[in-house]
Amino acid sequence: MIVTMNRLFSLCVLVSLCLIVHSQEDPCGTTHGCFRDPQGCFPSSECTYYVSWTNNTADTSLVDFEVSVAVGSGDMYAAMGLSQNDQMPESDIYMCRSDQTMVGYYPSSKGITSADERELKGISNMVVDSIVDGDLHCTFSRMIDLTETDPEFFSLNDDLYVLVAFGALTGGTTPDYHTGAGRWLTAEPVDLLDVGLKPSDEDPCDKTHGCYRNPENCYPPSECTYYVSWTGNTADASLVDFEVSVDVGSGDMYAAMGLSQNDQMPESDIYMCRSDQTMVGYYPSSKSISSADERELKGISNEVVDPIVDGDLHCTFSRMIELDEDDPEFFSMNDDLYVLVAFGELSGGTTPDYHGAGRFLTSEPVDLLDTSSAQTDLKLPRAKKAHACLMVIGWMGLASTGILFARYMKPFMSDQTLCGNKVWFNSHRINMISALVCFVSAFIVIFAVKKEFVDSEIREIYAHGIIGCIAVGLGVINPIMAIFRPHPGTPNRPFFNYAHRTVGILGWMSAMIAIILASDFYFTAESITDVNAFWTITVFLIIGLVIIILFEVFECTVAQQDSAPSADIALRQPGDQVSNITVPPTAHPAERWRSMIFSLALLDILVCTIVMVVFIIQVEI
Repeated sequence: MIVTMNRLFSLCVLVSLCLIVHSQEDPCGTTHGCFRDPQGCFPSSECTYYVSWTNNTADTSLVDFEVSVAVGSGDMYAAMGLSQNDQMPESDIYMCRSDQTMVGYYPSSKGITSADERELKGISNMVVDSIVDGDLHCTFSRMIDLTETDPEFFSLNDDLYVLVAFGALTGGTTPDYHTGAGRWLTAEPVDLLDVGLKPSDEDPCDKTHGCYRNPENCYPPSECTYYVSWTGNTADASLVDFEVSVDVGSGDMYAAMGLSQNDQMPESDIYMCRSDQTMVGYYPSSKSISSADERELKGISNEVVDPIVDGDLHCTFSRMIELDEDDPEFFSMNDDLYVLVAFGELSGGTTPDYHGAGRFLTSEPVDLLDTSSAQTDLKLPRAKKAHACLMVIGWMGLASTGILFARYMKPFMSDQTLCGNKVWFNSHRINMISALVCFVSAFIVIFAVKKEFVDSEIREIYAHGIIGCIAVGLGVINPIMAIFRPHPGTPNRPFFNYAHRTVGILGWMSAMIAIILASDFYFTAESITDVNAFWTITVFLIIGLVIIILFEVFECTVAQQDSAPSADIALRQPGDQVSNITVPPTAHPAERWRSMIFSLALLDILVCTIVMVVFIIQVEI
């Protein structure tokens, strides 16, 4: 009997557990329609916001709603609104408050604080919970239709936008502005009598919206580095609705979207959302937007700019397809246009600084009246990466090695030859020719894609371009000089030696300065390298300086034999025999230190060059 009772008890526990597990299954898309974030979150306490609706099982004239929002602590509210457009004014709003009461609003403007509470018509079964772990939760039932006509009560037989907002309560009852970020909106009107998976919970791109975003297929916008979407306004066919969201970081920042007839920022129609929740327009005549004047936001309406939340600056606005009057600074969206996205800092909270790497461009003009997605033009970012890698390999790696061979390694393997010449000479020549190929290729790559010289008010960019050109120029001149070098022992040979050495060192130093400027600027602005690249080139130069000091000390301490001949290499003439000058067969006992110092130098060059290239390659574009 006792065994039977134990088995029965175990069975009851198992059934209870199954019922509990079943009750915790996500109802969205099966028995409930849902609007929530993050996508697929359940239970509601795991969501930033959660709204669900389902038909009331006891009364078919009712729809049951559940609202849960992460509001934090204190006197707070969580509100759900039903709207015939995608705006808060003239929306049917139901507000659950932290004092466990519920009120209704029908605001005539965006300022809900000035709206009057209204009778909760058609609402029943209200339950408002107190805040638990930062979540404010409530449930209620709403009639599908009122028996009497009321323009402020929307029929659920019509598809409606669902809005969610939260904010603080002044005096425990008066709602403050929802602070922008505490507001969410379905991507399109929702059938609230249907419980299927809602488009509002799905990625609208390529379906109801055209999109330009990164990473590819990221959604919701808060998961994207940048996100721009466009769709026809459902209430006014002359408008296109835009949504812009950019990961800008913190502080006084801006996120801007531009429409352009070419692929450049000058003469683009730019709309800038700022972290102070304002929006301004620009039509810059040059690449420096900081010197451009703000202009009237013609053809713009319904603009909402949210404050920065978790690094994301988000805004929405509607733009007319074309103006009634002709304006050369307002581009008609009947024409395909490039879409540009940029972000950066605001000096003094209002003046936009240079965007640096915070600039993205569609690969081709976009039809903004279509819902197809656009792709990013990666030609320039990729060209910059290739340019940077080739310059680093050419100058840091190959040129540095070639210079060390020529300056310090002439006694190295002095009794042996490589391809008919002294080991040091051909090692120097191979490295320098390879370096020449690298930096000339880098020079061609960047100009072929950019198609212009540096045009920027940023000093680092301009200086990088100028000094880089000097380095390449000197790097090209030096091998040409070497081709016409005088024979050893001739009167002009010493002048050549000094000139060849001076041009080579100046070219190398110019290249190092250009690389430092690139690393120092681009890791913060252009995302071609990161901060580690700057410190890598710094370490490379410090170790290199120590190695040069060691070599010079070594050269001073090693007493060369007075009879030791020159190691200069003469030009080969047709029919000449190889007659490199021999070095005494017995090397100085301290010569092994030369190889040790040189090995240390090669290790510094190899490691730092590889690390720099890795840092350049791994940065996302």
